[in-house]
Amino acid sequence: MVRGIIALAANRNADGIFLSFVRKEAAMPELLSRRVLALQLDKNEIARVEPDTLRELQRRCALCESLEECELGLADDFADVGWNAYCPNAAMLNTLGELPWFRRGPV
Repeated sequence: MVRGIIALAANRNADGIFLSFVRKEAAMPELLSRRVLALQLDKNEIARVEPDTLRELQRRCALCESLEECELGLADDFADVGWNAYCPNAAMLNTLGELPWFRRGPV
């Protein structure tokens, strides 16, 4: 019986981890897109010119431990001035922002 309880607890824990991962996977593309928009970058142009860079941005975002902080930071009309401190993509996104061909034009 104890073995069954331990197995059940392990399955519940595994399900929780899986559900957490699924939630994070679902939120990741939206958060990256919102961060790119907040920085006035053209995600389509990045994908066209630097597809490997975009995949690396997506990979880092998927592995990020600061999902909730990112969500909160982006919720306030992109006024998140501290994002550089927790975002694993900060250096790469800031570098892309310095390149005029990745900047969004006036809307």
